[in-house]
Amino acid sequence: MSIILSLLSTFLGAGTSVLMLILLLMASPNSKPADFAMLKGLMWSVVAIGVLGLSGASWAMYLSRHVLATGIGITPAVYCIGLLIVVLRIQR
Repeated sequence: MSIILSLLSTFLGAGTSVLMLILLLMASPNSKPADFAMLKGLMWSVVAIGVLGLSGASWAMYLSRHVLATGIGITPAVYCIGLLIVVLRIQR
């Protein structure tokens, strides 16, 4: 059961990272140069967190530490949800 949960959390983290990256890319054509610089930094942070989460969860699954892999795999999703809230608060 923990293997399935760790795989699902890893896929959820990777999926939310990709969706957040697409959302940031869609917002970039209509932005000012200062906003574009901020979006560019946010895009790189989403990519970095997504890659670290995916590779860390894969490594933890390789070591048969499935509970740790679940926590590491869900981290990008939590980060993207928090980033979405922050970006929406900045827009107001």
